[in-house]
Amino acid sequence: RDISVCIKLYYTSLYACTKSGQWKEALHLLSEIRVRGMVPDIDAHNATISACGTAGQWTEALRLLSETGDCGLVSDVKTYNTIIKTGSASITACAKLGLWKEALQ
Repeated sequence: RDISVCIKLYYTSLYACTKSGQWKEALHLLSEIRVRGMVPDIDAHNATISACGTAGQWTEALRLLSETGDCGLVSDVKTYNTIIKTGSASITACAKLGLWKEALQ
């Protein structure tokens, strides 16, 4: 029972990080879940990917996508939609600033 309550608190915190763009805190929470002996599921990874994406940290989002598979989790539609949204936003931001080379990298 205590673990169930604890994991729910972590997930609630992860979702709050997503909404506020607190990507570093989301990464920390995901790591802390593991340190405490709990196993984060795909929803925890998706929330962390989304937090990174919201903050424009697309390289971190892609790293987490790779890590998701390494952890034995199967990415779902939400995972890929978040990655696409993150990449698209980064390309658009670079394009608006006239940074075409960066947009293509």
